Amino acid sequence: MVENDIVICIDNSSEVKYHETINPTALTMNKAYKVITNHSYKGVNKTLSRISVYNTIAIINDNQTEASYRVERFIPIQEWRDKKINQVLND
Repeated sequence: MVENDIVICIDNSSEVKYHETINPTALTMNKAYKVITNHSYKGVNKTLSRISVYNTIAIINDNQTEASYRVERFIPIQEWRDKKINQVLND
C-alpha cells in the first residue's frame, strides 16, 4: 500500500498493536480510506530475540484525525471488490 491508494477497513477491533497511534474504533468496517503515507518500523522483540518489522499506514479516520494503523487492518480496494464479486457468484 502506497500513498494515495484506496484501502478498505477489514479489522476495527479495539486491540492496539505496534505503532498504531489511536484506538481503532475510529474505523468503520468495509469503509474506504485514502492512504496518506506508509511507514516501516523496526523493533526488537525481546521474547523471540529478533528484530521485527511493523508496517503502518496513515489515513484520515472517522474522527477526521490523521492516524497511523497497522496495514493488516486494510486490504486494497480491488482485492475487496474481487472478494465481493466472488461472494455474489458463489451464492
